[in-house]
Amino acid sequence: MISRHPPITSSTMKASDLKAMILASGLPRERFREKVGLDAQAFQRILDGQDPITFQLRIKLQNLFAPQPEGTLSTRDEWIIGEGPPPRRREYIIHTREPRFIARVIALDEETDVPLSEEQPANTTTGTLYQYGPSLLCELDWIDPQPANPEDLERLMQTVSEQLDWDV
Repeated sequence: MISRHPPITSSTMKASDLKAMILASGLPRERFREKVGLDAQAFQRILDGQDPITFQLRIKLQNLFAPQPEGTLSTRDEWIIGEGPPPRRREYIIHTREPRFIARVIALDEETDVPLSEEQPANTTTGTLYQYGPSLLCELDWIDPQPANPEDLERLMQTVSEQLDWDV
């Protein structure tokens, strides 16, 4: 959590405020730069005070790093579970924090582990697939990079199953 900096949306934010945010974030400077989506040259020009901190950058910083008031975050904010429109009513889960993704949840035949006919068509041959009992997470669209560490991916998928109340 970042503390002791001027409001991120303040129009008076300076390069020194941004430098303080980098230190407070605990991230290496290069990782911080990547998170805010700036190329190295533009980032350095802002840090040197040559370019202003734009409104768009202040909004990005707000979304990424601003502390949230106590009690505003919950697991329900992190996960959205819903169904698509009729007639198919496909089930989806959306992870709204890094690494963000959208995935489809399909039911499998309990004896054959094949998608039920009402789940077709379903892409169960490519991309990240994760099965728990008679359900399969498939058609993952990663908004952020997929976790490179297999243990991190396993932990994330375990959390998905908990959110969906799958029996594990």
